Amino acid sequence: MSHRNHRTMPHPVLSKQRSDYAPECGFDILTPHTVLAGGKDINITIKYQLTSPTLLELIAAERARYITVAECTRTYRRESYPSRGDEDVLTLARSDWEESLTLSPYVAATADIAGFTAPEHSAIVKALTPSGIDLPAGAILAIGDIKEVPLEPETGVAAIFDLATDRNLTVGAFSVNLTGQRIAINLHPDDFGKVNVARNQTHYEPLLHQALYLHALDKAVRNLADYPDLRWATVLRQRLAEHGFDPDADDLSENSERYAQAIFQHPLKRMLETLQGDI
Repeated sequence: MSHRNHRTMPHPVLSKQRSDYAPECGFDILTPHTVLAGGKDINITIKYQLTSPTLLELIAAERARYITVAECTRTYRRESYPSRGDEDVLTLARSDWEESLTLSPYVAATADIAGFTAPEHSAIVKALTPSGIDLPAGAILAIGDIKEVPLEPETGVAAIFDLATDRNLTVGAFSVNLTGQRIAINLHPDDFGKVNVARNQTHYEPLLHQALYLHALDKAVRNLADYPDLRWATVLRQRLAEHGFDPDADDLSENSERYAQAIFQHPLKRMLETLQGDI
């Protein structure tokens, strides 16, 4: 998601929507760990990614600062959060934000800057402003793409899965896709309805965990490091930590099966207990 006002700035701005800087310069944010703290606060880790030596020098000299603007279209709340370092944690009151919020990252001047110029400015900017340009305090120096953060109520690990249909699969087979905010488990349409019915019957839950979800969770744990900013990855990190596992451990992929079983409270054991009367 991009801002629509990038082109209205009367001075050079680092933005994907403009060509004021050399192509190798960029600005963006990552939000890898969104945590609902006790249902009261939202802690959002912000990692700023800025590749402009001149702007980084201004930030180090405290002549500029990172700012993230959080907005909620549901409650109409809008707040700005300044940060000094490349990483920060925003703490928001849970009651003020609903469903989702957007984060807009900026770099803004904190003092007047006379004759602002940068070696990484594009040739056309250097030609148009050979002596630089005077900027007032508060001037926007960089704008990153807007990030959307979903704020979904936590109902356990099952909430990070989505069932979907894929007619290319054979009956009885399934595939797992980790690229969305939830882990997608794709099934043949003939199986989709049967699994949905079984999901609503609690005595079948251990069977589904053992036959379907465990494999998907195992794959997610093995590939956790490749998806730092997705919703399912954030929830999975929380669950790993709750079970005493380090979500950043080097052996995560090697022991993914053991971790997945622990998170699902050992589905084989629960399945056998469910079937005990029939064995």
